[in-house]
Formats: sequence, structure tokens, C-alpha cells
Amino acid sequence: MTNAHRAALGPGLATLPTILRFLGLVALAAVGCGEAGAQTVVEVGLDELPCASGDASGWESTSWPDGSGACPWLRYEGRTTHRIAHERGSVPRSVNVYLSFDEAGTASAASAGDMVRIVSVTSTHVELRNATNQRFFLRVVLD
Repeated sequence: MTNAHRAALGPGLATLPTILRFLGLVALAAVGCGEAGAQTVVEVGLDELPCASGDASGWESTSWPDGSGACPWLRYEGRTTHRIAHERGSVPRSVNVYLSFDEAGTASAASAGDMVRIVSVTSTHVELRNATNQRFFLRVVLD
């Protein structure tokens, strides 16, 4: 389009390249909002936590590693939300999550950030979201 044509159409008419740039920015903004990737929901029942223990004052999904490998930590895949049942009987005051790259829980660390997002906490379950692409193994402690 020549300058003469633009002048004839008037100053209020946007050009096609301008419109396309605008639509591209809108599309990029929409993709950047929210969480990337689909979240698979994994239901974890008490029968899947054979080493879980606790009572009304506290509960743990498994014990600290003792070297025997008898109580593996829960597999926690990337881009998943785990709904983990517990026997505490009331809403916990705190949720502590420890992560390891090893099923036995060796060299574990307290979780932070997108590795474990606490989605919901009730008297029967906690819901934890792994918003990363990394697989971990986890231990949950409720007080």
C-alpha cells in the first residue's frame, strides 16, 4: 500500500501488518497465562501407603529412609496433581513435603515453589501439584 492510498483511507485505519502483530501479541499473552501443560490427577488411597502412620496429632505418608528400602517414597511425576488420603481425621495445621530423586528417599530436601504446590487440605486428603516436568519421590508429613 502506498502513502497516497493510506492517506486516502484515513488515519484511523490500521494496516494489516499492525493488526497481525497485535493478534500475535494477544496469542502470546494467552499462552503465557496459567499453567503450561496438562495436569493428570492421581488418586492415592491409604491402601497405596503401606508405611503410613499417625493419629489425630500427626501423620506421615512414609518414614525417613532407614536403608532397608522397605518403605519406598511415593512416585511423584511431573505435571501431575496428587490427591493423597490421610488418617488424621481433622484438617492439618501444617503440610510438610520432602522430595528425593530416589525412591528410597535418600538425599531428600524440603520442597519449595513449583515442585509442590499445595492445592487443597481437608480432614481426609491433601492435594499437591507438581508444576514442573521433573519426576520426584515424596514424603508428606501433616501436623
